[in-house]
Amino acid sequence: MSPDNEKIHPIAVVQRRTGLSAHVLRKWEDRYALVTPDRSETGRRLYSENDIARLSLLSRALRTGRTIGQLATVPDERLIQYIEQDQNTIIPGAVSEAGIDSSSTTMSSKTTSSSSDDTAVMEAADRFLMHLLQYQDREMDMTLQESLRQLGRYAVIDQLIPLIMRKIGNAWQNGKLRISHEHLATFRLETFLVRIIDSITLPLHAPKAVSAVLEGQKHTLGTLAATVSSCSSGYRTQFLGEMLPAEEIASVVQTLDAKVLILSITYPFRTETLEQELQNLIRMMPTSTTIIAGGDAAVAYQQQHGASPIVITEDFVCLRKVLQNMYQRL
Repeated sequence: MSPDNEKIHPIAVVQRRTGLSAHVLRKWEDRYALVTPDRSETGRRLYSENDIARLSLLSRALRTGRTIGQLATVPDERLIQYIEQDQNTIIPGAVSEAGIDSSSTTMSSKTTSSSSDDTAVMEAADRFLMHLLQYQDREMDMTLQESLRQLGRYAVIDQLIPLIMRKIGNAWQNGKLRISHEHLATFRLETFLVRIIDSITLPLHAPKAVSAVLEGQKHTLGTLAATVSSCSSGYRTQFLGEMLPAEEIASVVQTLDAKVLILSITYPFRTETLEQELQNLIRMMPTSTTIIAGGDAAVAYQQQHGASPIVITEDFVCLRKVLQNMYQRL
């Protein structure tokens, strides 16, 4: 047997190398028989290099706007043609006319996308800001939807939206944007993320998660992006919104028997209210529930509370890895 056909890779490796969630992989296998993994002695799926290559191509081909039903039987050579054709039709964009320097914000070194995807992300962010300056909400939405089709869900969450927010912050500090621009952009981005969440269909028996913003923490954008990552990792995730007391969040977690609680902590934790709310939350959580927190203040919290049971994730890539590892043990 060729080494490329040996079924030796667990599903976690496939997830990391393809960007596909375990739930999506299982659904594709059951519905379309795209690949046929072997089973280990403990019953876990095992994949070959050829399986991973095929799944990676399908994942990239989905960004062209086609559905998995349309691509399932397409040979690899044709998938590559679709991908190359799509890359050659990227619409160039610039924001020099708006007085915003597109080179002032660089891509995060933590991302692993190709250079063509990096270019597409930059251009999409620039187009979004061009429309934002003119308060063109419909065009802003179209830019986000096109990026979702072209780049895929993870690139939009991990790269595009953070880049847009950094550019808006820089432009606001330089006096090129107004507060009204920032509010409009936040609303359009949050609406876009809610649509993604609503579009993800998961089985009723999927593990449950809750995402929320504690009292004293106002912004929901990061929590919504984390909710997309959670749903993409196979968890039926209930988003509760912002400014919730710990007892309200704990009540929902207990009612749903949620395995995960996801928090976004962006404001400084060194306030009596937030510190107390986190302690109350830890005390009221079921032992079967894992608390995961992200955001700048969450990292600071970890530095001051090294023994805390809260799992801190630095970005959405890390969040998905934590969720996927937990999923494997459920």
